[in-house]
Amino acid sequence: MYDILINGSKVAGYAARKSHGVILCQGYLDVFKDWKRKYRNSRTKIINLLFDNLASSFKNVFGITFTPAQLTEEEKALAYKIRDKKYACNEWNYRR
Repeated sequence: MYDILINGSKVAGYAARKSHGVILCQGYLDVFKDWKRKYRNSRTKIINLLFDNLASSFKNVFGITFTPAQLTEEEKALAYKIRDKKYACNEWNYRR
């Protein structure tokens, strides 16, 4: 389990496991009120800061280098298909 701190404030935590050549990551991101004030509610600045810190942590822990990129049209279509068929359904959202 790893936590990411920026200027002494915990902004993210995650646990990861590598098995059969695949890395499974589970985690959370937390954006504090003072970040919103500091970055004047700039969603882009906060996302970029989180990305840079997460990317740095993955590089240090797993030796993986992330490269920012836009989704391809095929990736977007697949994401929308999964969203609509699974995550937008009451069966998924209200399961027990």
